[in-house]
Amino acid sequence: MTGNSYEWQLSDLPYELEKNLGANPETFVDPEGFRSAMIRAERAIARIELPEATPQATGFLVGPDLLITNNHVRTDSPNGGIRSFDSAPQDVRVRFGFVKNGCASTITFALSPVGWLVASSPEDCLDYCIVRLADDAGKAPIGSKSDSPIRGWITPSNSTAQADQSISILQHPLGEPLKLAQGQLSSASAQWIDYSANTDHGSSGSPVFDCTWNCIALHSRAGRNSNRGVGFNCLLEDLPDHVRDELRPFIPETQIESMPITSAGSGTVIDASGLSITTIQAVASSLMADSRTQDTLQVNLGTQGTMTLQLCDLAADAGLRFGLQGDLEVFRVQLMALQEQRQNLAINSGGPYAVRTMIRMQEERLSETADAIREKIEVMTKQIVLNRVSQ
Repeated sequence: MTGNSYEWQLSDLPYELEKNLGANPETFVDPEGFRSAMIRAERAIARIELPEATPQATGFLVGPDLLITNNHVRTDSPNGGIRSFDSAPQDVRVRFGFVKNGCASTITFALSPVGWLVASSPEDCLDYCIVRLADDAGKAPIGSKSDSPIRGWITPSNSTAQADQSISILQHPLGEPLKLAQGQLSSASAQWIDYSANTDHGSSGSPVFDCTWNCIALHSRAGRNSNRGVGFNCLLEDLPDHVRDELRPFIPETQIESMPITSAGSGTVIDASGLSITTIQAVASSLMADSRTQDTLQVNLGTQGTMTLQLCDLAADAGLRFGLQGDLEVFRVQLMALQEQRQNLAINSGGPYAVRTMIRMQEERLSETADAIREKIEVMTKQIVLNRVSQ
């Protein structure tokens, strides 16, 4: 002690003030991003019923009309095939929005009457089953308002799971409204991962998320001293190529803008300043992926057609590409935040003034970022030609 003050040194203390345990691949997780990711995941998870109102398991969307669950759910092997998809596919119902205090707003979808079984693996192998729904549940709005966000789907991760990190499972245990269980990933092999998170009957087919809400596994069963899931890095490799191609990342949609076009020789030149939000994402992603080695790029816009990008020399410029990558990441975060606020507004029909104000501010920021991306697209391309419009 010197005078009336103390002089402390860290080495004088009998313990450490804090310690980084290093259990998670990302030491610290942004709480806002954590909440947003969980809300988006909740929308895509369903209670599987056979027949309707009789809970059987959990499943989740991996595409607009594709739902994944365990193969033992399809065959109902634990109960000798009593409630089998194969014997009564017309009676299967997939119920979304079954959450506490929100059961009245649930919606159900049936299996496709033709070709409902897309891919599967036996219970003693990878124990997965992908089925096709009769409608595009992933593109359906979650509210009744015209600007309600669409449901979306979960994009499985092919990254290798890391032991000791925290994991989360969203599930319908015992057929109850959606529940969250958390634990730690105790071990990971090429095929199976083991974790301490709780599950119960009805949890089969639930998604397993890592600490950053990447979907790393499909929950399947109980292990010796833990619960077990099939790692998606192994599951994705097992899928036929045409099925894997359908598992495209979900990009939240906003209102599609018109694309100003003018005739130009054999094609139609599109003014980049009028590109829709979903289109500039597709175009910018193609520029990031392939512009270094090609002179022209083809961009598939789905129902909007196919675009050809005629690149200029600046398309391969590292600085410009780095700036475009940064703008795309900002754009993604802003768009997710906007979708979350729109969901809050759709759920709360009263529409609090604060929420509406926040939505307007986020729309303005999103528009500014979109303009920045459009400008970089214009610099990197000589012209954008619309080759074909789907009917």
